[in-house]
Amino acid sequence: MQSSQIKLDWEQLVESADERSFAWCTPSVYRYVLDCWPGVVSRTPPTKADLFHTLVAIGGGSLIDRAQLVRKYEYPEVKLIAVPTLWGSGAECSSIAVANVNGVKQIEICELLKPDALVYSPVWLDSLTESLARWGCGDALSHAIEGGLSPLADDSVRSTLGDVLKSMCSLGIAKIQATNGCKGGSVDTPIASASRTSSVAVALLV
Repeated sequence: MQSSQIKLDWEQLVESADERSFAWCTPSVYRYVLDCWPGVVSRTPPTKADLFHTLVAIGGGSLIDRAQLVRKYEYPEVKLIAVPTLWGSGAECSSIAVANVNGVKQIEICELLKPDALVYSPVWLDSLTESLARWGCGDALSHAIEGGLSPLADDSVRSTLGDVLKSMCSLGIAKIQATNGCKGGSVDTPIASASRTSSVAVALLV
């Protein structure tokens, strides 16, 4: 049975955080987080010496996957909050994590891997390059196609993913930078919204 997730905005999260809220973030947003976060901010995972009750993973799908596994195996008692800085992977709402072990990808599925809360925010768009924006959209497109073909999908999910594919294809890949990658853009512009929708829908199939 799928557990529900709390959805927060970035300002709410920062306001509710304290000195025992550990922010593990990707290097491209490290300085931004450091300026506003009340607790520890790190480019690396926490250690046993860190005293914290909440682990906040701020980054792309790979970092969020790593944070899911760290919580499961090392700190199962702490809360995990996922803050994706790039759309497409769906890791922020998934009970699946991919570990890279000696160059080989290993997939784990466990309800404890699913973050307790997630945050979508436009503040990360300034950190994205055009190539990253394209990567995220390609990831979301592949998820939408995979989800639509999955035997686990019902008519409702297929209909939603069909709408997603139409929306993304009508925009065209050439418009990604103009609609999302530009500074000051909105995370709720069509391509980002469609990408997130496909990622979330596919993640919910698991």
